Order: sequence, then structure tokens, then C-alpha cells
Amino acid sequence: MQLMNGTNIMKFLAIFIISIIIGMSNLAKAQSQPSFSLPIDCTLNVDCFIQNYVDIDPRENVRDYRCNKASYDGHKGTDFRLFSTLSTQKGVRVLAAASGIVKATRDGMVDRLAIDINNPSIKGRECGNGVVIDHGNGWEIQYCHMKEGSVIAKEGTLVKRGETIGQIGYSGLAQFAQLHITVRQSGKIIDPFTGNDNSNSSCSLAPNTSSGLWDKALRKELTYIRGQLIESGFSTAIVSASSLERGEVPQIPSTISAPAIVFYARFINLERGDKISFEIIGPMGELIENITDPLERSKAHYVAYSGKKRPQNGWRAGSYNGKVKLLRKGETIIMQEQVIEIE
Repeated sequence: MQLMNGTNIMKFLAIFIISIIIGMSNLAKAQSQPSFSLPIDCTLNVDCFIQNYVDIDPRENVRDYRCNKASYDGHKGTDFRLFSTLSTQKGVRVLAAASGIVKATRDGMVDRLAIDINNPSIKGRECGNGVVIDHGNGWEIQYCHMKEGSVIAKEGTLVKRGETIGQIGYSGLAQFAQLHITVRQSGKIIDPFTGNDNSNSSCSLAPNTSSGLWDKALRKELTYIRGQLIESGFSTAIVSASSLERGEVPQIPSTISAPAIVFYARFINLERGDKISFEIIGPMGELIENITDPLERSKAHYVAYSGKKRPQNGWRAGSYNGKVKLLRKGETIIMQEQVIEIE
């Protein structure tokens, strides 16, 4: 058995101590980095959807963490959207994503979409009604666009993970009913899907298996989706994107005298080159068919439709089946069907 001399012993001890220091540093980092649960009481991709991610491109371009454009220039957080302003009437709860101390709150701002207000009137209050929670070690989350009169979190109090702090609204500079959250660490904007600050412009086309700062239980729910069909249906007239955002329910054709049969579909985060295919099949096999031109650019929110005005003798009574497809590079990415009865 060979014994170590004094010099070798000192080297061994130095390496051992350094290893311990590095291990403790990594452990401290792991312990200081928070883990977040879903900050909204909803079912993702069913009654709520991720509309925008953090923009990680420091220039005037837009790039989310998956190298796509599901964001906008300078966006500093994550937007969880509802179908419409009408959805907020149900009182969708905003939840603390982690335990912490309430640092600041604001309430009393009217819920009103950005297109309906004079922007300078809310300068400095673009977040609308909101809450900031301090999670320790420089970590904090700011919650924005909450419903007027719903904020129940109190400054200086402790809130626990999953505790209700208010409801979703559309106060401040909101384009749609939503909860916007901004994650910060020592003042730096952090993308919760990677754990990196937004000055890091690197992105990855591959799925993020670590899920960033989100709880492991959320990994499947938070899977990145490149374009979603959030709503489709029949109407008696053309349906606009703004009317759907306001929760204005279209009139559904129900009689042979309906002025038109229009089948519409509402999408979020479409990509350049996407096409939308429509089919409407009547009770006698009549077919209305249409494919849109390829999108010239990415679309954050997009409504498409196809239909026909009432024939001279009215519609035939019976079932009308509508089918919409999202086409990307010749493949069907999404398909949805709806049926109405005409009497």
C-alpha cells in the first residue's frame, strides 16, 4: 500500500474542499430557485390558453424560447388567456404560484380592453389591477390585468402556494381577458419556461424537458403548442375577432330562412404559411369548400370563416356539418367539426 506524502495530502485536501464548496454552491442555488405551480384556476388548452411567452430577443425582432413568434417585441412575461371578456364573469381565480410575502397590490382600475381606452390615461399603470409577491432570495412574481374589485391579497401578509389572490380580468393595457405574470430575480426578467433571464437570446427547437421553473407535475400541461384552434361554430353572419374577444355570441342559424350559414374558426399563434380549410356539408350532400391563402406572417389571434348566403328558396331542413382544418406544410395539424340542425 503506497502512502501519500505531505504534498499529495495537501493537494487531496484542497480538491476535496473545493468539491464540497462547489456542491454546497449548487445545492444553495437549487434551494434558492423557486418552483411554480399554475397561477390560474383553469384547465390549460380547454378553457384557458397560453397566448404569449417572454420575448428573449433583445433587438426589435421577436423570439420565444422555442424559436417561434408566440410573443411580441419587448414582452416581459407569460400571458394566460381566457376565451373572452365574458369568461371573466365566472370569477376565474388567480392563484399564488409559490408561497411568499405580498410586496404590493393595486385595485380599482376598470376592466376595459385596450382598444376602448386612451392609452396615455393609464401610463405607468399598464399592469392594471395586480399583485407582486416576494418569494425570497430576490425572486418575485408580478400578476397583472386582474378584475376590478377582486384583489384580496393584502400587502405585507404571507400567502401560500395555490392560495387565491384575486380573479382574472382585463384591466390596464390588456388586449384580451388574461392573467399576465412577470417573473424577476434580483430585478432581472426571467423566462419561467427556461429559468434564464431574457437577455439570453438563445432558444431551442427541441422540447424543454426541464420545464424551467414550473413544477414537475405541470410538464405535460405546459407542452409548447405551435398554433391552437380555440373555438369554432356556426353563425348567420361574418364573425369578427374583436366581437369574439368581447364575448359577443354569434346568432346560430336554426331555420330555413336564416340569412346565411357561416362556419367560423378562431385560432391563436398561427405561423407564416399556415392555411385553413373549411367544409360545410348539407343534408342532401351539398358541399361548400374553401381553403385560405397561406398566411403572409405569424398571427397571434386570427378568425377565419367560410359560408354562403341563403338560397332563393331557403335552406333545406336537416343537419349541416362543418369541418375546419389547420394545414401546415401540406399536413393537417388540427381538425374540428361542429353540427347544427336547420328546421
